[in-house]
Amino acid sequence: MTVPSAHRPVASIVWRLDEHDSREHARLYALDDGARLAGEAVLSVDDRPTSISWVVELDQRWRTLGATIEVRQGVSRPRRVDVIADDAHGRVDGVIAPALDGCIDIDLGWTPATNLLPIRRTGLAVGESTELEAAWLRFPEVEFVRSRQRYTRVAASIWRYESGDFTRDLTVNEHGLVTGYGDDLWQAVASAG
Repeated sequence: MTVPSAHRPVASIVWRLDEHDSREHARLYALDDGARLAGEAVLSVDDRPTSISWVVELDQRWRTLGATIEVRQGVSRPRRVDVIADDAHGRVDGVIAPALDGCIDIDLGWTPATNLLPIRRTGLAVGESTELEAAWLRFPEVEFVRSRQRYTRVAASIWRYESGDFTRDLTVNEHGLVTGYGDDLWQAVASAG
């Protein structure tokens, strides 16, 4: 999966997640008609080497237009998932996916990158909160489910993320990219932009 060279990133970040001995590199691109978020993750899943490449296309209001995800585990053939989001229905590999209906945001379960989408889209002031339903791509199952989520802007660079019983405070940079996901999950080890 490649991103056209004419689109230069405005931000780049590398995270580590000790739980899966994971490293991920993500880039945010500014486009004339929206934005693109792309990344690659390398991790261990059930002692199998795994890599994930992904691209999320966004409109000018930070709503998801589509995504392409490619997962490689061990020596098996890669699994590719293509997502299209429109006003009527979401589609996964060309098939209508009810889990995507009405979801403005896609949430890729192995990365903190997609937390950027509702953070940028909602633009909450400190103390404000919003609830949304996101199309959450569970991993390692690689299946979509609806996820009710709440984002609260706690401070200028801190957002509280809640989904069910799960809660973490997210520290973000000036672009909205997560630099710290609580104290126990993803942590930025390098960033630029």
